[in-house]
Amino acid sequence: MPHRMFFEASYILLHRPIVSPHDIATASGPAAVCLQHSSEATNLAVRFTRTFGEYLRYLPRYCWFVAASFDIVMLDSKIQSVQRLALDRLSLWLNTMTNNLLRAPSMRRSVQHISSRIYEVLARNPYLAQSPTGISILAHLRGQRGMGGGPSPLGAAANEGMGFFELLQNT
Repeated sequence: MPHRMFFEASYILLHRPIVSPHDIATASGPAAVCLQHSSEATNLAVRFTRTFGEYLRYLPRYCWFVAASFDIVMLDSKIQSVQRLALDRLSLWLNTMTNNLLRAPSMRRSVQHISSRIYEVLARNPYLAQSPTGISILAHLRGQRGMGGGPSPLGAAANEGMGFFELLQNT
């Protein structure tokens, strides 16, 4: 199963550079391809954790991070159903990766970045913030806020940059 997740992440990484803002807004073209593979990577990760517990090895965690980073981009789609499904996948990712922080402390920065990006989107999008998933994520982020080194919902500036999101913004 980890090899299949790697395939899904590779597809996202190969198609992401040619995704345009129009593709994101309409969930079409290369964005639709990436969205399909993001969804499949999340489904594989969920099935993996149901079978083997929430302990994911490095490759599945990285692949799911790639999928989650694309889901962040899809929160800017103009199609509400696409936004909601991306937020649902991000909620799954955030919960699983937060539970993995004790076993894989190297995920902390990834969790911080995804958390910050989700918070930024929810702060500017009342539709998503008021959805059941949005409310749940905000409660989760507020609960993490007081933990030393935990995800900071204060925005990306509160966390050290990874470069990956800058790459997404520059394409």
